[in-house]
This record gives sequence, structure tokens and C-alpha cells, in this order.
Amino acid sequence: MPRFTLYAHRAFVAKDRAFIGLGACPPDRDLATAPMNHSPQAAYDDAVLPDAAALLAELAVRRLATA
Repeated sequence: MPRFTLYAHRAFVAKDRAFIGLGACPPDRDLATAPMNHSPQAAYDDAVLPDAAALLAELAVRRLATA
């Protein structure tokens, strides 16, 4: 089973919401074998934070523009 499939169902539960998956697996880890998010062994690459902040800011700007 693909790893993302475990979370994809949430988009169907909330009718007017969206789910965005943004990878943060460190480059020195193999994504296929890296521990999942809630594992005590999970590690994250903080380099993704500027991209995540920009994405969330853009989504907020677009939403406010349609309000």
C-alpha cells in the first residue's frame, strides 16, 4: 500500500476542506524505509519550512481574495 494512501481518505471526509501533504523526510534517509510521522524515530528536514510557510500564506491570500 502506498504510504500516502493512509492519509488520502481525509479529503473525502471534509467536503469543503483540502489535505496537503508536504514531504519533510531528511535527504540522508530513504523515504521508503523512513519511520512514519508519529513514530518516535521520525525525523524531519527543517529546510522545508520556508516552502511550507510560503504555501500556506499563498493559500490564505487566495482564500481571502475570494471572501
